[in-house]
Amino acid sequence: MNEKYDKKIICEKPMCLPWEPVIDDDRVNVVLQLRWMDLPKKANLIKVTMARNDAYFKLWEGNPRKTGGLLYHLFIHYIDLALLLDAKFEGRVISEGKQIRMVDDIDIMKLGMNDLYFKMYNDIINHDKGVKPKDLFYLHWWLDRNSDIYGYGTDLLDKKIIIEHDREIL
Repeated sequence: MNEKYDKKIICEKPMCLPWEPVIDDDRVNVVLQLRWMDLPKKANLIKVTMARNDAYFKLWEGNPRKTGGLLYHLFIHYIDLALLLDAKFEGRVISEGKQIRMVDDIDIMKLGMNDLYFKMYNDIINHDKGVKPKDLFYLHWWLDRNSDIYGYGTDLLDKKIIIEHDREIL
């Protein structure tokens, strides 16, 4: 490869939009910083409640055409953890109220996100150990499948989203 193009690329979410293929390029590293948490190898439940009001849905972040929808934009990190930890995922978007982000009894909202970003960037830059898009085809499939079931935007408000592994297809 030409040296001038031999760079590491860091891609924030979404890694791709539902109607696009996943980028297959080993230079690309997807920001899934929660993978750098010290977690058990298995969990039972990933539970997430996000509070988003009408103003959010008027911004680009609330526009499914620009973000891929709420599962791709808000819940990607937690669905990724559920798949990695073989856990059930329960999510909900409410217009106001208390936000919750739990892995079993671990409150993710109390973790230092800067530390997780530092660990992730260090692994990408110094050890070439990032999350490659080609490793996320299954996550992309789950996000796409469940967006079709639950919705992409305001149609998700106040719905309980439950995602469990379908053991027969694994």
